[in-house]
This record gives sequence, structure tokens and C-alpha cells, in this order.
Amino acid sequence: MLAAVLVLWQVATWFEHPEFILGPSEIARHFVEAVWSGELLPHVGASLGRALPGFALGSLIGVVLGLLAGVARSLPPAASSRPRARPAGDRETP
Repeated sequence: MLAAVLVLWQVATWFEHPEFILGPSEIARHFVEAVWSGELLPHVGASLGRALPGFALGSLIGVVLGLLAGVARSLPPAASSRPRARPAGDRETP
């Protein structure tokens, strides 16, 4: 599926204005040039320096809230992700 999308994308750039939409082969060529020239590494480091603290903080908050939701008995059943057992006489009708 991915290969078919890439082929269609490449073929589409042959018929349209290539200065507006680059094909996958042109993007790959520019990527390899940026890696080999050393131009890409400082930019990747700067992006990771901005993204990783937010990811770590969001993960920490999510884990803490998940643990609190798992152990809190005072939360209403709608706020809990634990399945509730049905009463013995309660059956679904098709």
C-alpha cells in the first residue's frame, strides 16, 4: 500500500509543476544530502530539545492520573475504565 502511494505520488509530480510539489525521490535526495553534509543533526537536536520535555511531562501527568483513577474509590463509575459486572438476572436481548 505504501509503495503504491509513493509510486502514485512520484508519477503525479511528473505531470504537475515540480516546483510546487516535490516527488518522493527528490525529497529522499535532499534528505541524504542534509544528513551527509551534517546540516541536519543540529536541527534534529534542537527539535528534540523542545519536544522531549513536553513528552516527558505529559507522560508523567498521564501515568499519575491513570494511577489515581485506578485506585480512587470515590470516582463515579462513568469516570472509571474498569468494566462493571452485571446483576445475575440482567441479560441482553438480541
